[in-house]
Amino acid sequence: MKYNFMIPYRDMEGYLDIISSKLPSYLDEQGIDYNIIIVEQEDGKMFNLGKLINIAFDLYKKGETGYEYNKDDVLIWYPVDCAPVDINFDMKGSESVVYCADDPWYGKAVSYYNWAFEKVNGFGNEYWGHGREDDDMFVRLGACNVKVERRECNLSFIPHAPRDTSHRAHSSDKLLLKMQRLHNYMDSGLNNLEYSILDRTTINGIDKIRVSL
Repeated sequence: MKYNFMIPYRDMEGYLDIISSKLPSYLDEQGIDYNIIIVEQEDGKMFNLGKLINIAFDLYKKGETGYEYNKDDVLIWYPVDCAPVDINFDMKGSESVVYCADDPWYGKAVSYYNWAFEKVNGFGNEYWGHGREDDDMFVRLGACNVKVERRECNLSFIPHAPRDTSHRAHSSDKLLLKMQRLHNYMDSGLNNLEYSILDRTTINGIDKIRVSL
């Protein structure tokens, strides 16, 4: 089983440098067979985490990352501002989507079987600004009868300045979108992605793909 870590980010080069060195070392210690795909948003628009993860998955499935796709392998959405301290990524024997968190909220480091991520059509593409894309995903998983399992873990947040809340879309609009997605999750996601690849570079030996949304 291969574990494909998708790391979406923008304007956090210092954190990316830390995580791109710490995460491979941690995974090597666990003996995990893994790939890491870093996708950077570079277009002047508000940040769109869900769409970036969709793009990373789309590039991976199309073979544009150099990694072989298998529906039974695992996609892991991994936050750029968290260093692993004590976390078990092993999905063997689990039939669920697994999220590792030190609180009850869905999010942090989340592992999906590729087939499950495709079944729910990935994330919604319209969540501009920080937040709610994970709420939408939780609704999608429930609508598609995909089990969700929580595991305790220890992730060390890399300190950073508070996020600019002006980049947060209106909460009521997002909640409305979330409720609509319960019945219309095929209207937005992997099946209607639009993006452009700007360039490809490497950081600490890991490929980084810069995209415009």
